[in-house]
Amino acid sequence: MQDVSDPHSEDQSLTTPTDENRRVLLIDDNHAIHDDYNKILVPARDSGELDELGSLLFEDAAPSRGPAIGFETTSAYQGQEALAIVEKSVEDNRRFAMAFVDMRMPPGWDGLETIKRMWEVDEELQVVICSAYSDHSWNELVDELPKDDQWLLLRKPFDGAEVSQLALALTKKWSLGRETRKSLAQLREALGEREQLLDALGSSTERMCSEYGKIAEHIESSFHAIEVLTRAYQSLDEAATPEGVPAAAWTAAAQQVEAASPQGEMAETLTTARATLDSFKKINATVATMREKAGVGG
Repeated sequence: MQDVSDPHSEDQSLTTPTDENRRVLLIDDNHAIHDDYNKILVPARDSGELDELGSLLFEDAAPSRGPAIGFETTSAYQGQEALAIVEKSVEDNRRFAMAFVDMRMPPGWDGLETIKRMWEVDEELQVVICSAYSDHSWNELVDELPKDDQWLLLRKPFDGAEVSQLALALTKKWSLGRETRKSLAQLREALGEREQLLDALGSSTERMCSEYGKIAEHIESSFHAIEVLTRAYQSLDEAATPEGVPAAAWTAAAQQVEAASPQGEMAETLTTARATLDSFKKINATVATMREKAGVGG
């Protein structure tokens, strides 16, 4: 038991397991009550030595039985003092799992005010209200303490087994609650990452589909252009003479291509090819004339 109000008191706190929080805050203006709590919750350090001595002196001596699970307790004797301790525990990241709170603690805050102030600092704190008096009705407690799943009522004089059971149950509840919130946070983070991945994948897929669509349109347009140009070249070839392709044939072919391509891109291609085809026809005509003059057969 660590008595914070007395800096010279011996530190009797136990090292708690890393996976469970066994820190308990005792709030009562009666010092004797704190002694009772600690006899119930904190095993005596010399109990093992006493058991060994008893077994030497008495053959059938039964070992003394302390609590099966040790708790780390801290004492506060007024509500204001308790609030300061809770604030420090939050600051040091060593929160209390639960607190036993007396209802009457003159001349300072009563238990109800103390609990509300502590919850403003640490909303996860589990609470057991201890009182021998009916200062507040049940309905008043329910109205004043909205976290009705985080507090229980224990009447004085209390039984040691009840105190042990409440301490064990509420510290376990605190640890399970912390693990649950941690798991939910990890799940939300994983879902957020999954949504980001799906968004990125969706954007990539959309871009790929758009690019594939453009490629397909380009291929289709290219095949169409080849088909139109092929027909145009065929008509020009049919209209060709040894002197070349008549201008009227070129005009008709250009109009044919322009009608198939409103942008006129294929018409420009056809115009570019005109000189090549015309030159080719003239070369053929020249070669044919030379062969005829030379008397060479076709």
